[in-house]
Amino acid sequence: MGIKSNIPSPYVGAYCNTPLQESDVTGTPRWVAYFVAFAIVLSLAIPAMAQYSEDDPPPVNVTTKSVIKDGLLDINQASDEQLKTLGITEKEQQLIRDRIRFEGPFETFYDLFDVEGLPRETVEGLRDKIIVRTPGMDDPVAARREANSYRIEQLVSDDGFSEGLADQLADQLLDPINVNEATIDELTDIQNVSAVDAVAIKKRIVSGNPIVSQRELRQTPGLSHYGYTNARPYLTYEPTEKFKQVHGFFQVRMFDSPYLPGNADAVREDVIAQSRLDTHYKLRLNYIDWKMGLSMHRGRNELSLTEHPFGNTKFTQGKFFFEKDYTNLGSITIKRFIVGNFQAGFGEGLIFSSGDYFSPRATGFGYSKHLSGILGDLSRNEEFTYRGVAVEARGGPIEATAFLSSDWKDAVLNPDGSINRFIVLSPRVHYDSYPAVDSTYPNPSNPAILLSTKVDRHPGVQSFLDNTRETILAGNVSFLPVIGVRFGMSWVEAMYNRPLRPTLDTNNLVLGSEFDEINDDFANREITDAYSSSWKSDLWKQAKSKVRVYGFNWQTVFNNFSWQGEWGELEKTGSVLRLGDDPKALVTSFYTQYPSFNLMLLYRNRDVGYDNPYDRGYANYARFKGTIFEDEYYLRDATFGQLYDNSFQPQPEKGWMLSGRYQLLRQLVTSFELDQWTRKSDDAEYYRWVVRGQYRPIFPLQFNLRFSDQARAYLNQEDKMYYRALQGRLQTRVRLTNFDEVTLLYSYAVTRFAPRPRLVYDVDPNGNSPVSGQSASPAEAMGFSFRHNLSRPMWIGGGATIYDGFFWNYEEGDFYVRDGNGLRLYVAMGSRIGPGLYIKAKLTSERSNPITYIAARDGNEPPSRSGETAEQLQYAHPFAGDNVTGNDLSFRLQLDYHF
Repeated sequence: MGIKSNIPSPYVGAYCNTPLQESDVTGTPRWVAYFVAFAIVLSLAIPAMAQYSEDDPPPVNVTTKSVIKDGLLDINQASDEQLKTLGITEKEQQLIRDRIRFEGPFETFYDLFDVEGLPRETVEGLRDKIIVRTPGMDDPVAARREANSYRIEQLVSDDGFSEGLADQLADQLLDPINVNEATIDELTDIQNVSAVDAVAIKKRIVSGNPIVSQRELRQTPGLSHYGYTNARPYLTYEPTEKFKQVHGFFQVRMFDSPYLPGNADAVREDVIAQSRLDTHYKLRLNYIDWKMGLSMHRGRNELSLTEHPFGNTKFTQGKFFFEKDYTNLGSITIKRFIVGNFQAGFGEGLIFSSGDYFSPRATGFGYSKHLSGILGDLSRNEEFTYRGVAVEARGGPIEATAFLSSDWKDAVLNPDGSINRFIVLSPRVHYDSYPAVDSTYPNPSNPAILLSTKVDRHPGVQSFLDNTRETILAGNVSFLPVIGVRFGMSWVEAMYNRPLRPTLDTNNLVLGSEFDEINDDFANREITDAYSSSWKSDLWKQAKSKVRVYGFNWQTVFNNFSWQGEWGELEKTGSVLRLGDDPKALVTSFYTQYPSFNLMLLYRNRDVGYDNPYDRGYANYARFKGTIFEDEYYLRDATFGQLYDNSFQPQPEKGWMLSGRYQLLRQLVTSFELDQWTRKSDDAEYYRWVVRGQYRPIFPLQFNLRFSDQARAYLNQEDKMYYRALQGRLQTRVRLTNFDEVTLLYSYAVTRFAPRPRLVYDVDPNGNSPVSGQSASPAEAMGFSFRHNLSRPMWIGGGATIYDGFFWNYEEGDFYVRDGNGLRLYVAMGSRIGPGLYIKAKLTSERSNPITYIAARDGNEPPSRSGETAEQLQYAHPFAGDNVTGNDLSFRLQLDYHF
């Protein structure tokens, strides 16, 4: 990216960068990176295998003194002979040994009640005979880390969950909150804990009946079993004890996975050729109520850890924050006070929420949680991340969140230096977005001869990177009159040092020859009806435009029902005191749960003009789907295609979604999503129906069936926008001894399109051309994967998938999409090298074939190959349908250390 030598001009946006040297572009050879990465893995894995060379290690050899404390036997470290002294049967002794062997040591005495086959009377009889301690873990933080190692691994490895919330939950596993002091927001931040569950817990505590054990938590009226099992690892029942020691978390991630299909078309070829790794380093430290964090990130194929200007000072690309929690100021408690980088969110995410990427169907329930409040930010987000001061406080029935941020943002600039649109770049590479172009003119002495030259209509280098300064002031104030009822109001005032003028013409984004495409589809209203602003402020003298969004959110819980929602308006020409006179949006949902059943009904309605860049509320698709931004070949620069590929805003749509989960039998669980909506930019009708079933006839065997049916413009199958996609997936999972498992997958899909004569009929009606097409595209895939535990702390895994057509899947926590024909293989391993140290590595090989071998050419005769190399053939016959295969080898390396 180079080093910036000046601050961007407020009008022209010209950057003057030092020229790139050859050494800046040429990266370390990939084989060197592979060798180093796997040398590290092997150097750590070999000692681990030597240390844990047996699949079933013998019980810890401890003395009677270390096992017996105050006359009580430590159940986790007791030998077979010592278990016999408890007066229980041999079968009961075996059940206890198997529980420790396969699931790890008991965390609390009450875990014994969950041992299947162990009579309740036997457990009650052990109450005065045993104690429960984690072997060798007198340190409470280390003990919880050992007991929750699997959950921590899942949280820090899951790319699909909010990275900020995942970090918070990982911290909470090691330093849990007292359930009797927790707020409703802290409880609902936990995955799969609903507002109904949180209110049930809070009402019991307020009634004067505190929860003093995990057993009592389970018996809380109104708390679902699903909510209980997900909440218990993050809670404690003793008065909050602050450990006066520093504990924290360090993570390193490196990978070079290929771009998703289509995304590579919006990245310049010279950038892709650099083949640089994506690297991310993250450090978190906790001490009593103090927290701090540091992170550095370089995206794939980016040249270096670039420097970001901040005023007249430059900072190495990265993030930091300092946080102080739970400061009491009389009747007011400062829950969080953060200086540095932070994330923030209000309500349903409709008015304001952090994050660079759109998350489809984010309901706020289950795993798709909305951030409420503020968190220190060490994520990989670059565009919509905030740096400044943030505070979250409560006093009596009032809760408030407010922040002030000033940072630089990436944007597509117009030739006059105004902002066209904000853009999430991947990778973030510096170059001129309006370079000189070839131009021809007649020779003055001989007009018949044309001369060529380079013409730069916009002198200077107008880079996408950090060309706009943003100052943003935002807050939310909530009133909580009774438990389970909340009403909040939000305000966002974002100011920029450039005018905001989104345009769509041949002078900036679109090729002149394709200009008619702009008006060819009403979906382009999402571009042409964009928000613009030219404005000055007394709060910030540099301000030349603004985005002002305001609204309110609410939630009420009654017994096992909850109703929540948010209303937002983007100020344009209307009045703050009148609702609905400006572009607006609404998301609201009803939710109910029973012991074996839950149901949610959600409605959303977002105007086309609600062009709020901070909106992350519920929608099926991201903004600009189906617009001219989706097709890079219409654009002046392919990089502009990332406006769609990396779109961060929801699509303007109106519709209903009904979802539910029902456990018919102990062995059979079903769920469904029925969604029907209208895209408001062109009134296209959509639906998406998904049905899932999980059947487990016996514990080791599980069948997962998923069927989906979705369509666009389904009311008129002759419409060029029509499609209907049907997909079925069957996944069989077999659990073996020692927690090994094997998974088999079969997927079949058919996508139907509107009939297109140019595809169905011959190219040349007078000849015998074999070129033809069809209006349906089938897709099929088969695969398997396995995981084998070599020992308690170490596992290996692998898998293979053959696909033909469009296919998506999850693979060891990685989500990938493919469209074509190919074979994908991977091998992975993970190991807990020592206390708190975990390493995971994955190597993937993929061989992809072309989607079709047929290409249209004169006479449909194959080009001659006599004496021509493949490269010569490519240039001599650029439209030839040559058989081209792709081979990709990529790796992923992750190291986590808790201390």
